[in-house]
Amino acid sequence: MISLFLYYSFTSNKLNNSSRNIFKNTNSRLVIYKLEIATALSSIPPMFLASVRYKVGTDYGKTYYTGFYRILENNNFDDFEFGYFYLNKIIQIFTENVFILFILTSILFVGITFAAIYELSVNIPLSIILLLVTRYYFIGLNVVRQFIAMAICTYAIKFIVEKKEIKFILAIFIAMSLHYSAILFLPSYFIGKIVISKRKLICLAIFDISFFSFGTKFILQIIQKTKYGLKYNFLNSAYGVCGTKFTL
Repeated sequence: MISLFLYYSFTSNKLNNSSRNIFKNTNSRLVIYKLEIATALSSIPPMFLASVRYKVGTDYGKTYYTGFYRILENNNFDDFEFGYFYLNKIIQIFTENVFILFILTSILFVGITFAAIYELSVNIPLSIILLLVTRYYFIGLNVVRQFIAMAICTYAIKFIVEKKEIKFILAIFIAMSLHYSAILFLPSYFIGKIVISKRKLICLAIFDISFFSFGTKFILQIIQKTKYGLKYNFLNSAYGVCGTKFTL
């Protein structure tokens, strides 16, 4: 509610439509500037909440809190991706306070997510609501590396739309440095060039929903053979991908 209040307090009715439409339909830098400020302000409450959280999420203590100090001692027990590993190392140049890590990762996750909303959303207030009610934001407080990578991949859709292949590949590489699963998003650039009818799109959507509704166990069996599955026994856990609870 605070995020929406901050957004609407800095915009007029003219700004409550589509950011992309505004870029197309106005030459006023002031209008665009107000939209940028409104979106940035609306990101502050969730960014602040994520930054000051303590012992939130199953990964908070056993992975990120203790992992920070293991990296400090040059212990590679966690086998973190190289981007996340060096992010910790850079922080440790200045401080050994692990809470700086949580502040920085929160800024990255929320900041990049809201940047993607600003660039791509056709309805920014609705996107802010969906960010919360779909639990996307709250899950991101737990599986930190994955959701920073997902935020980068989401922002990279901008480069698909603008047909900037090099920038897209670079963005995916950065996302991969935080979580290797981001490589799965790479084909999206080429998929975006495929022209597909609405009928086929609906059929694909139905297949997608059906597959991920009933094929979860099959997916987890594949994940179980990766380093993530070997470390976290998904098949014998009540929680599956991204912490979503389900019954096998």
